[in-house]
Parts: sequence; structure tokens; C-alpha cells
Amino acid sequence: MVAYYFISMKKIKLKDNFNYKKLKKKYALLNNQTGKYLLLNESAIVILEIAKSNEDFNDILVEFTKYFGIKKTQAEQDLNSFLKMAKDLQILEINDVA
Repeated sequence: MVAYYFISMKKIKLKDNFNYKKLKKKYALLNNQTGKYLLLNESAIVILEIAKSNEDFNDILVEFTKYFGIKKTQAEQDLNSFLKMAKDLQILEINDVA
């Protein structure tokens, strides 16, 4: 298994090629260009909402940690997991800070 860890000094840029909708207990996120989709939980949607207004990995991590009141290590694992899925779905870009 390959683990992806996005470290500080990264910028997360959401693309405008997706939308999501709440189903009963999950959310469906659709890439409008590829037709690929993911079923997501609330945590992933919170990350998306935070990333809409903040592109810095560390800032997203801090906000996410505060929102759920969880330990930074758990929040970082959740954030990295979501970012890997979102990158594979081609709905965001991850860039080094210049």
C-alpha cells in the first residue's frame, strides 16, 4: 500500500469541475468532467468547505481539528486520506509553496 502524506508548505487549490449533494447519511461528490464520483462523509465535506476559503494545508488542518475537536494526528490522517481521494478524482491541485 502506498501512503500519501501532504506536508506543510503545500497549497490546496480546489477546481471548479465538481459539485456535491447530500443524500440520506452521506454526500455524493461528482467530477462533472469525468463523470467519476465519490460517496463522502461529513468530515470530507467540512474539509471541502474549509478549503474553499483557505488554500494552506496547515490552516486547513488547524480549522478541521478545531471543528471536530480531535487530535491533530487524527485530523492529519483524515485530511491526507481525503486529499489523496480528491486528487485521484481530479477535483483539486496540490502545489508547493514558492
